[in-house]
Amino acid sequence: MLTFVNGKPVPGLSPRDEARLAGAPPAHTVSATILSVEEAMRRVARLGTALDVFLFAAAAAALVGAGAWQALAVEDFDKPTVTYGLLALGVILVTIAFIARNRRAVWPARLATRASGLPPPGSTVSANETGLCVGERTWPWMALRITELHVVRRAGGDGPVDHQIERLLLDRGGAPLVLDTFLMRGGQPVVDAAYRRVIASGGTG
Repeated sequence: MLTFVNGKPVPGLSPRDEARLAGAPPAHTVSATILSVEEAMRRVARLGTALDVFLFAAAAAALVGAGAWQALAVEDFDKPTVTYGLLALGVILVTIAFIARNRRAVWPARLATRASGLPPPGSTVSANETGLCVGERTWPWMALRITELHVVRRAGGDGPVDHQIERLLLDRGGAPLVLDTFLMRGGQPVVDAAYRRVIASGGTG
């Protein structure tokens, strides 16, 4: 099984991280819907718009605050330091917003590549105790092997490092099957359940 962390190949996860990732699978059925690239892009665009609004609003507030502080604050309250600090914060927020917008420009091509191997858009994918169901087909967990695992690594301050699965490449008797959270509506529970069920059945590829 090939393992990728934040898009980069790694020899594997530590035993502790593997244990955290391979928690108990849900006892109930979890389902998701495969999205088209266009639907996924609209979702990315909505999230991007929300991020842009937040960053530009925060930047505007910092700049307005800098002007107000410069105009109204008394000199003995360290007026220049606060003013320039707010101006710098506004510039930083605007810069982050433009960097995020530039990064989103590559998403159409990235999603088109990631869509290869997924079930057709609109398909329902579900995971239960029996196996993985795609439409009317069901593959028992014993018949599946994980050939690629893609995770995102997040460090939570002083807390433990968290790994979240974002993509699985499964082998179903020689035919590949991809599960990608970016191209699924409600896909995270299904991807997590599929990983845990296949690992429990010994299908690490």
